[in-house]
Amino acid sequence: MSTSSARSNRNIQSEGGGSSSDLPISQKSLAIAYLLAIPLGWLGTHHFYLKRPGFGFLYLFTFGLFGFGWLFDWFRLPWLLKDANRRLQNPGDPPRKLLSDAWILWATLGSFGKKNILKLFLQTNYLHYACHSPCCLYFCNVSSSLQ
Repeated sequence: MSTSSARSNRNIQSEGGGSSSDLPISQKSLAIAYLLAIPLGWLGTHHFYLKRPGFGFLYLFTFGLFGFGWLFDWFRLPWLLKDANRRLQNPGDPPRKLLSDAWILWATLGSFGKKNILKLFLQTNYLHYACHSPCCLYFCNVSSSLQ
């Protein structure tokens, strides 16, 4: 590219014609979000599309929050899309915490409380007989009282 054409490109951009800030921001599509959510939502593909990588990776590693989050997202997808488009239009705004995010995390991951984890890990015989420290004895006693 010659130096004169580079100067003319800079002049055009400085006058406001053709700068990247003047280009319209493409909004996310609800149809594409549903096309990603229904067959592959348990992998978090719709969250990656909506620029929510935290939930995307969470869904990827928990298979859509054990399937419950994936199904619940079919109903909350219009609100997730609205929030994603709002973030695209206003990139400087702080991210919002959605109540539906908190609810879906509590409903799926909250069910794995202390009682269920103790039952899951301490019901096996080799763990029950192998623990001899005071801490393990406490948990083994709690585990046996849960049965």
